[in-house]
Amino acid sequence: MKKPFIDNLLDLPEDIIELIFAKIPDEYLHTYIDNPLIGTYALDTLFAKVTIDSPESGTTNVCRSTMHIPVRNDSVISKERLELNESVYPKRHFVPVLYVSHEFQFASIYQFLHFIEMYPSANPKIISFYNLNDVYATFKTYPYILKGADIQVLNLTSSMLEEEILCLPFKFQKLRYAGDCGYEVPYNVTEVEVMDLISVVPPEHYSNLRSLTIHEYVQVSELAYIPSNLQKLHIVMVLETEGCEILNLPISLQFLELGLIFQSPLGRCDLSHLTNLQSLRCMNEVPVGIINIPKSIADLSIYTQLPALDTFSKYRNLKSLFIKNRDGTIFNGIPFPQSLQVLSIDMIVMKFFEFINPIKVGREFLIPPNLTYLVIDGNVDFKLAEFEFPPSLHTLNLKGSPYSLSHRSRLEMPAHTTELTIARQNLIGLEFPQSLTSLNLEACELDSVTLSKFTSMTNLVSLSITGSDIGEFHSRFTASLKSLNLKDSGLLKFRIVAPNLKMLDLTGCKIESLDHTSFEIPDSVICLEIGGEILRQFYPEPDPKPRDFPFLVNNNRLNLRLPRSIKRLAGRFGYLTSKEVLSWNLQRSKYLTSVLLSDQKLTRLESLFPTTLRILDLSNNEITIPNSIFFKSFKKLEKLGIAYVGLDKYLSKLANIQFPDSLVEMDLRGNNLTNGSFRYLKLSNCKRLRFIALDKNPRCDPETILTELQEDCPLLIRLNNTALWEMETDSEYEFSD
Repeated sequence: MKKPFIDNLLDLPEDIIELIFAKIPDEYLHTYIDNPLIGTYALDTLFAKVTIDSPESGTTNVCRSTMHIPVRNDSVISKERLELNESVYPKRHFVPVLYVSHEFQFASIYQFLHFIEMYPSANPKIISFYNLNDVYATFKTYPYILKGADIQVLNLTSSMLEEEILCLPFKFQKLRYAGDCGYEVPYNVTEVEVMDLISVVPPEHYSNLRSLTIHEYVQVSELAYIPSNLQKLHIVMVLETEGCEILNLPISLQFLELGLIFQSPLGRCDLSHLTNLQSLRCMNEVPVGIINIPKSIADLSIYTQLPALDTFSKYRNLKSLFIKNRDGTIFNGIPFPQSLQVLSIDMIVMKFFEFINPIKVGREFLIPPNLTYLVIDGNVDFKLAEFEFPPSLHTLNLKGSPYSLSHRSRLEMPAHTTELTIARQNLIGLEFPQSLTSLNLEACELDSVTLSKFTSMTNLVSLSITGSDIGEFHSRFTASLKSLNLKDSGLLKFRIVAPNLKMLDLTGCKIESLDHTSFEIPDSVICLEIGGEILRQFYPEPDPKPRDFPFLVNNNRLNLRLPRSIKRLAGRFGYLTSKEVLSWNLQRSKYLTSVLLSDQKLTRLESLFPTTLRILDLSNNEITIPNSIFFKSFKKLEKLGIAYVGLDKYLSKLANIQFPDSLVEMDLRGNNLTNGSFRYLKLSNCKRLRFIALDKNPRCDPETILTELQEDCPLLIRLNNTALWEMETDSEYEFSD
C-alpha cells in the first residue's frame, strides 16, 4: 500500500523536510498548522515573516477573514523580489525565480497576540509592525517573541516616547518615518525610510545602513550625504544641467529605484559606473535612451519610447524586464537578449483612447527563446496565430482590447504551459493546453462547447471565469479542480460535478434560478462566497448587448441547498430575509464555522445558525436580539460582528446582553453607544477578549471604557486604534523585562 505524504516526509532528514516546506505555497501550509506531526514545520515556514496591519477604525471589521484552502500549486513572481542563486550564477547575477514566498498576515495586533496565545512556540523571524503601539503591546504581553526577531516598524512620528521604545534591547531592522526623524536612529538599523536626507546626517553614523528610501527630491549636490555602504536606494533626483550628469551614488548599490526630474530637455543621466548594480527600476516615464545603464544589469523596469534595435539586446545578463510603453513600437521587431526569462509589457493608454485604434501585435513581436513568463496588458489586438511561443514558457497573461471580441484567433501554446490568463478575447472554439494548472478568463466570449473542454483538463487546479456570459454550466470536472471562481458572470443554470472542489465564488453572479433542479453546488465545497446579484430578486432591464439567454429573472431563494461540507458562508448586499435563511437549514451544517451575512435584511435570529460557529457577522442588519443569552449560546464564538444594528435601542430597554467566554474580537461600530451602555454588555467572563471596534459611537469615551473593561478583560488592548500605553503619564511609563 502506498505510504501517505506525511509518512514519506517524516522519513527524510530534517533539513530536507525544511527545504520541502519552503517550496510549499502558504495556502497549503495554513492547513498543516494543527497537524501534530508536521505542524511545527508549517508554522516555522509561515513565520519567515509576520506582517501586522492596523486598518483605519472606520473600516474595521473584526469578522473579515480568509479561509486558507490548498487550491493553487503555482508559484508567485514579483519584480519586487529577486532570488540570488550563487551556485548557478557565481558572478552574483540576480535572477528572477518563480518562487514561493512566505508571509503570515494579521489584520491587527490583537489577532497576532491571539495567535501567539494559541501557538506559544511560534518563532517569527521578521515581524513588520504597523507602529510602535503594536511593538509595545507585544513587549508587555509576549516579550520573548521580540528577542529573536528582526523588527520592522512602518509608521513612526518621531515622538520622544518612540525613542525610548527604540532603546529596548531588540533588533530593529527597518524604520519608516511619516515625517522628519527628530532623533538619532539606532545604530544597528539596516533599513530606513525618511522624508529627506537631513534625517541621516552625518552619514558616517549610518555605516550599518543597507537600504535607504528618501521621499523628497534630492539635488546632485546633496549626494555626498548618502551613506557609503548602501545596497538598496529609493531616490528622486533633480538634474539641472544640460549635459550628461554622472550620479555619484555608492558603488556598492545593487538595487536602485530612481525617479528623475530634468530641468533641461537636453539632460541625461549616467549610471554606467555602478558596476555592482543588478536591479534598476525607474519610477517615472523617463525614456530608456537618456539613461546610461550598466551592462551588468539583470532586472530592469523602465519606460520606452521609439526604442532602437539594440535598446535591450545589449544587456546580455538581463533576466527580467518590465516595460511601460505608449506607442506600441516595442512590438515592431525589437530584439531581446536570449538570457531574458521574464517579460512584462504594460501599454499605458489614456482613458479617452482606450477603445480607439488598438495596437496590432503579431509576427513582428520577437519573443525571447528562453522566456518562462510573459505578460502583455493594454489596448492590444493579438494576432495569436502569428505568435511563436518558446517551449520554455509556462506562464502567459494576455489582456487585450475589447475590440478583440469581434473576431477569433487560433491560439497555439507550448504543451508545458501551466498558467494562463486571457482577458477581453473571443475564445469560442479555442483549444487549451492539457498541461494547465491555473486558467483565468476575464470578460471573454465563451460558448458551451468551449466550456465543456475544461472538463478534460486533468491537471487543472484553479479555474476562474469572471465577468463573462456563461449561459448553462453543466460540466463534469476531474478530481484535480480545487477552486472555481465565477464572479460577476451570467449563468442560466449551474449544475456541475467536481469531486474535490473546495472553494466556489459566485459573488455578483446573475443566476436564473436557485431551485435545486437548475442550481446545485458540489457537496465537497467548504468555502462558498455568494452575494450581490446572486441573492437579489431580479427584474428585466433593457440591455443593449444581445445575449443567448434571458438574464434577469425573479429568483426564488427559499430552500437553497448548501453543500454538506461547507465551513464558510459569506455574502453581502443580497437583501436576504430571515425567512429565507431559515429555509436553508444552516443548523444542519455540522462543519459550518464561519457565517458572514452583513448588509442583508435579517431581522429575527432564532434558529438561523448552528451554535458551533467561531465567526458570525450580522453587521448592517435590523436584527432583533431574541434574549440576553442568545450570543452566549455560541460556546465557540471568537469573532462577533454586530456593527450598525441599532444596539442602543435594545439596551435602552435596560436589557442585558451576555457573551461567550471564548470571545476574542467584537465589532460594535455605529450603534450610538454611550459609556453607560457597557453596564448592560456583560463582558466580565470574556477573559480572552482582545479587541472591540468602537468607532462611529461619538458618545463613547474610549479611554474610560478601556480602563474599566481591563479589570475583567486583562488581554483587552485596543478600542479602535487606541493603545493603553498612549494614555500613561511619563511617571507611570517604564520598561521591564
